Amino acid sequence: MNALLSFSFRSPGRFSLSALALAALLAGCAVGPRYEQPVTALPSGWKEQKTAEGWLPAAPADALDRGEWWKLFGDPTLDELASRVQVSNQNIAAAVANFANAEALVRGQRAALFPSVSLSGSGKRSGTGTTSPSNAFGASLGATWEPTSGGGCASR
Repeated sequence: MNALLSFSFRSPGRFSLSALALAALLAGCAVGPRYEQPVTALPSGWKEQKTAEGWLPAAPADALDRGEWWKLFGDPTLDELASRVQVSNQNIAAAVANFANAEALVRGQRAALFPSVSLSGSGKRSGTGTTSPSNAFGASLGATWEPTSGGGCASR
């Protein structure tokens, strides 16, 4: 038991570096009580729930195709402007492409917060005509994760 509790002070730099690393690791993790969501009594309805006489509840139909809705106004100037917008509106296409690119970059950065796992396998068969063939198989599994300094260990 004495062997387990004794320290070698021949290399004090290694001991202090280990103690410093352990202290930094423990200081990076937030500790505290778990958050418990308070219970709130919800009403069964709200005061505007009943519809007034003659009124109907809203029925949004945003997903429906509207087609050429501006033709209802019968304005040739509006018709000409709408056709120009439909033909040469590259700004919206560029904005949509930039937004998709930004989303992909965010997904890539967010993926670095989670562990990554890799699996690989191999097989080899060797032998000559005079010897019996031999088989060799191998598999490896790896996992990596780097905690962040921005609260990767924080309790939630």
